[in-house]
Amino acid sequence: NISITAKDTIFLSNSEISSVALESDSLGNDNSGTINLQSSSLVLTDSAQISVSTDSQGDAGDIFIEAKDFVSVDRGSAISSAVQEDIAATGNGGNIQIDTRSLFLTNGGQLNASILGEIEAECNIIQGNGGNILVKASELVNMSGYNPLELENFSRGSSPLPGASTGFYTIAEAGSTGNSGSIEVNTKDLTIADGAVITAQTFNNNDGGSITIQANSLTAIDGGQILSNTAAGGNAGQIIVNLVGNIAIAGNDTNFSERLELFEPEAIVNAGAASGIFANTDVDSTGNGGEILLTGINFSLEESALISAQSEGTGNAGNLDLRLQNEVSIVDSIIVTAETSAAGCRINLSVKIIRLA
Repeated sequence: NISITAKDTIFLSNSEISSVALESDSLGNDNSGTINLQSSSLVLTDSAQISVSTDSQGDAGDIFIEAKDFVSVDRGSAISSAVQEDIAATGNGGNIQIDTRSLFLTNGGQLNASILGEIEAECNIIQGNGGNILVKASELVNMSGYNPLELENFSRGSSPLPGASTGFYTIAEAGSTGNSGSIEVNTKDLTIADGAVITAQTFNNNDGGSITIQANSLTAIDGGQILSNTAAGGNAGQIIVNLVGNIAIAGNDTNFSERLELFEPEAIVNAGAASGIFANTDVDSTGNGGEILLTGINFSLEESALISAQSEGTGNAGNLDLRLQNEVSIVDSIIVTAETSAAGCRINLSVKIIRLA
């Protein structure tokens, strides 16, 4: 185990704290250790990493971070848990838990708990399940931007891809058989901006994780997205946004087209350039789409923003349920749930006032 306690700031720049459960000539079933950090603040920048992983039968350890004032993850840095792309990996990924006042993710900074598939393997025997992400921030969570760095000596296991969005990720890649983990955010104010994402996705035949947000307010602007998706036989997870205040979604990511031209396609998980909440299924997928449940006081959707629960595969589209105490305002934007060759899809609105323009 790794345990660090600091009175003031723990600062990492282009450096790493890691714990790994390695395959060995023996049974390889030893778990990796946990990482426990306690400080006033934690700063990661310039591709710094805090990571746990497994490429064996042993489970990855958990990451516990307690920072009294704030946590900042910037410039291609990450706090990550991975089931590595090794055909011997059957251990489970570790959980990531952060308890702080304010959490800032910028310029490709990520919390990532994913299963990295071995696509060229003869059979899918990467069986471990991905870890979960739990964030408790008493004041705010603010995430924005994408990773602008061309990383030297790039390592998939811990570093965000060049061009990848800032955000929270739990993804089960193709070539694996485990379930992706869930994401839970508890905060006062959540802002997702400039192409940042909160995403749980599955590219295999097991289910994707759920996304649960408990907050006072949610703002998703300039391409900020919450998305659950399946590209294969697994079902997409549900998205639950439970607010005591308002939801505001607006605008597009003006850098999205440029990112598609400059960076590898696999780096960009966004569902297009529009801000929004998405629970979709891809073309040729057979899994069902996830449901979207939004509760709050007022809800505004503006400037080409989207709420989408669509199936482009053979699985059922998910339902969309909006329960607002006061008003829904939709201006130059779309709420859509549809399917191509599947069933399902229902929109339920419980609201006092609906304004359309």
